[in-house]
Amino acid sequence: QTIVSIHRPIHHLSIRMSCRQLGNIDYSSQKLFGRRSEVELLKTLYKNEEKGPVAAFVRGPSGSGKSLLINHSLRNVKNNEEVFLLSGKFDQFHSGEAFSVLVEAVSGLSQDDTTTAEANSAILQIIPSLQNASTMQSSSPGKSQDEPAVMRGWGFEMLKMLLRDYLKKLCLLRKTILFLDNLQWCDDKSYIDLISSLLNDPEMENLIFVGGIRSEGGSRRRADFNTSCTSFDSCLAAVDQLEDMACSTTLNINQLDIETCNLLVSDLLHLEPESTKELTQVLHKKTDGNAFFLIQFIQMLERSDLLCYSLPHIAWTFDVKKIESETSLADNVVDAVVGKIKELPAKAQDILKVAACLGGRFDPLMVRELVNNLPNGGFDICKDSMREMLELCTRQGLVSAVSVKLEESNSNQEFFTFAHDKIQQASYLTIESTERPSFHLMLGRMLKGMTDDSSSQLTLLVATRQMNRGRFLIEDPNEKLLLANLNLVAAKTLMKDSAFFPASDFVDISLELYGEQGWTDHYDFYLETLTTGAKLDYSCGKAERCQLRVKEIIVRAKTLNDTIPAYFTLVDMHSLKRNYEQALSVGYDFLKQLGVDVTKRGGLVNVAYAFLSILPEFKKRTDNELLSIPMTDDENVVLAIKMLQSLLSSAYWLRRDYEYGYMVITMMKLTIKNGTTSMGGAVFSIFAGLCAAMGKFELAKRLGGLGQELDGSIGDKAYRCKSMMHYLVFVGTTKSTYYKSLDLLLEAHRIGMEVGDLDHSSLCSYGYVVAYYLAGLPLESMAKDATMFSLRMVEYGQWQTLMCLKLYHQCALNLMGKASGSPARLEGGAIENIDEHLQSEHTATGFTRTKQVYATVSLQLTYYFRDSQMSLKAAELNESFKESDWPAFHALANPFFRALVWIEAARTHRKRHYARKARICIQKMEKGMKQGMVNLFHMLLIAKAEYWTLTCKSSQVQDCKAAFDEAGSVCARSGFTQGAALTYELSGRFMLRCDDEDWGLHYLKQSAELYHEWGADGKANQLDLEFDLFSKVAHKRRGKMGSGIRGRARFQEADQAGIHKGRNDLAWSIASSDAGSSEDGSGG
Repeated sequence: QTIVSIHRPIHHLSIRMSCRQLGNIDYSSQKLFGRRSEVELLKTLYKNEEKGPVAAFVRGPSGSGKSLLINHSLRNVKNNEEVFLLSGKFDQFHSGEAFSVLVEAVSGLSQDDTTTAEANSAILQIIPSLQNASTMQSSSPGKSQDEPAVMRGWGFEMLKMLLRDYLKKLCLLRKTILFLDNLQWCDDKSYIDLISSLLNDPEMENLIFVGGIRSEGGSRRRADFNTSCTSFDSCLAAVDQLEDMACSTTLNINQLDIETCNLLVSDLLHLEPESTKELTQVLHKKTDGNAFFLIQFIQMLERSDLLCYSLPHIAWTFDVKKIESETSLADNVVDAVVGKIKELPAKAQDILKVAACLGGRFDPLMVRELVNNLPNGGFDICKDSMREMLELCTRQGLVSAVSVKLEESNSNQEFFTFAHDKIQQASYLTIESTERPSFHLMLGRMLKGMTDDSSSQLTLLVATRQMNRGRFLIEDPNEKLLLANLNLVAAKTLMKDSAFFPASDFVDISLELYGEQGWTDHYDFYLETLTTGAKLDYSCGKAERCQLRVKEIIVRAKTLNDTIPAYFTLVDMHSLKRNYEQALSVGYDFLKQLGVDVTKRGGLVNVAYAFLSILPEFKKRTDNELLSIPMTDDENVVLAIKMLQSLLSSAYWLRRDYEYGYMVITMMKLTIKNGTTSMGGAVFSIFAGLCAAMGKFELAKRLGGLGQELDGSIGDKAYRCKSMMHYLVFVGTTKSTYYKSLDLLLEAHRIGMEVGDLDHSSLCSYGYVVAYYLAGLPLESMAKDATMFSLRMVEYGQWQTLMCLKLYHQCALNLMGKASGSPARLEGGAIENIDEHLQSEHTATGFTRTKQVYATVSLQLTYYFRDSQMSLKAAELNESFKESDWPAFHALANPFFRALVWIEAARTHRKRHYARKARICIQKMEKGMKQGMVNLFHMLLIAKAEYWTLTCKSSQVQDCKAAFDEAGSVCARSGFTQGAALTYELSGRFMLRCDDEDWGLHYLKQSAELYHEWGADGKANQLDLEFDLFSKVAHKRRGKMGSGIRGRARFQEADQAGIHKGRNDLAWSIASSDAGSSEDGSGG
């Protein structure tokens, strides 16, 4: 009994002695109480093995322990080398860093982990400050940095894509957990849009997103003034939509019950739970079980001596009745914390005031220097005194230290963070409301005085932001002008880090400071600021304000050179919004001022004359002479070619073919006459595409090759995607197999995304899907790629290309047997109400190209599923478009399927004009073969064999059958699985019409097997039902193939299988067996 009676006091004494001083409560404890089930649920989520991304949102009132709960569940993950953990926290105060939450998240990754090198390379190109993420410092202002590539294109969408690809690369390496806390303080909806795109991406299989968000209602306004609630409310509405997703789980955290509160209190006071029950009942009644408020209340009891440490008893003592009668519940927890802070020494109060203005994480060295320079009672705080004050704040549970590794010196630097956003808010509120603007202005002036050429950009950004909060107090015109220039510098700094929305805010303030006299008193600065603002509005998608600013620049600018950036920004904005008529109008007006007139130059005669007049230039010049054309020094020529290239997409989508052609010819004439430019490779490649449309295939191939060489030598990467797209789509596929274009198209797509050329990047992805389909590669993989590309096109607003892509996607789904209705009709999962889209007024202009694609896809689909009536209508619609209107992909397949439809119509309706139409189509294909279109060969053989069946006599049956066998063998050797399947289907139907059932069913079974091999299960099943084949065909797939963007594994497998060498195993085996049977005279 004696031992037991003294053990407990000794135990408590040892605990207290282990602390810094006797009787000191450890308020910084990170213990978790009463959340075991929630922790286990989150841990189960982290172990998720299901495919696809998952998300968890932890909601709860302020102070309920959301962040502590999530961090506690991530303890084991932090030390797991097989998991990437990225965590960031939104700050209720703007701290000045560009993408501070992203920087914080990425800085948490191990910089020594070599597996992250590849993932980091892409993101560092657009956010240079991440190079020094671990030090939270950007490069100095003296170091020149190029304008981000994204500003050449469509802006913020480009950034979202690269951030998503960055996380995708991490997910491919390991399981990746992205934890973003305090989502209620997010005022940039682009973060939420990025998260939404991640959770909607089926390839993010290893991604786990965890978000912490405050659940109570009321005002969500930041603690600083000048901030609107609108952006916060829109972000929270977007978060609500995320929580409704199928992959999301919401965990609602309630206040602590009285039993759990008792465990927390007994642990803090190191007393037995039985002895703290009465105290806990009072505390729970006054705090409603809020963990944060409970701890603050206990601190208040300690400060007011209602909770005392008794040395004789070696324990904390208290009077429950006295506590209940002498304390009252504060209006909110912030008031209680404010009271607590005001009881600290004056030095500590000043430190917390300054730190609260700077942000949730602060540098103690910067704070000390600012506090030492505070007027009217500022302190001369030495390093030791600063550390003492911070240790006091840490013991009181107000701040906590964070050690960050400095890469340059390989040492650690100590930063501090507020323990809770309520504490930061309370620290800020200790500044009188009437004094806050002047306090911010004072801090900004001091920070500005501390900056020099060696200072970090971060310091300058913080200084500018602090001065902005007190700018209404500035009376000196020179200081206003200085602050306006600082805001412009800050905006350009953030643009380099692709932080377009914060940069736009700085521009707005700069323009406000210049005032109405900006154009007259500060022309150069005001013009530069307004031009920068127009660029940022374009990048942020603020179309109306962008147009207003551009028009103001065009009207008020003194010279044409001053309006150049404005014109290009306005053309890009009109194109982005699909206002193609306005884009052409603005562009033509600019070209006229340069002396280049391309208006009213349309018409076949003008284009043909201009085209023929330039051809002699290529005949009299060798390739080396064309490659050696000197660079022009005429800036107007460079601007004219750049503007013409910007207008091409508008003319293309409006189907202004003659205007398009004349613009292309004008670019080439300017290049030959005045000299080449950094866009020379694109000019040659685009002109090569025009040559292919005009039937000059040899010249097209020659100039296209020269364009690619120029791209590799003098070409600007910003135009590389455009050059590759025109060469591959309009020229490359006419002279080489589809297989050779696939990897190049993906490479062009990637380059376009990097430089912001969204239009041509989307066209490359569309061309890739079409080439993949025509090459006879598995439809299932094609459908996956089409789904992924469709999501991107929706996100980036590429509606024209999206509609074309969806048509091929739906065609693949119908062939795969996934049609919602008739498989011969384009309707179902990929496309909804396609006819309404094609006929609506909204798509009347710019969607004529979509109608062309609809005609060719519908033609193929109706023929595959033997709908004779619909196939005739589709063939007539297809025939109504001129061959020159079609890209090379379509130009090859159209005459082939039209020929097959006309042959079937001639056989069914006994009308000779159908046979004549079929013969004309075959003649076009023969002409293409003579011009070197290698992808036409197998289609020409199939069409000829099928045409022969119209006039085949009984004595010619074996010869006709041999023609089909030859066509099937060529398809098999070339790797065209769908071509071989169609050949054997036509051969089987022919043999059945000749009453040879054995050979007929034999060929049809082989055809069904090949359709299964291609992935066209719907078509194979249609054959089974039509001919009662009852074939138990094993679905011989090439295995599960990944997305084209995800890797090139499928092509490596295809190379090993001999596909790229012109061979498909199943088709080859069938062709070989048929060829063997023909040798012994039994056919084949």
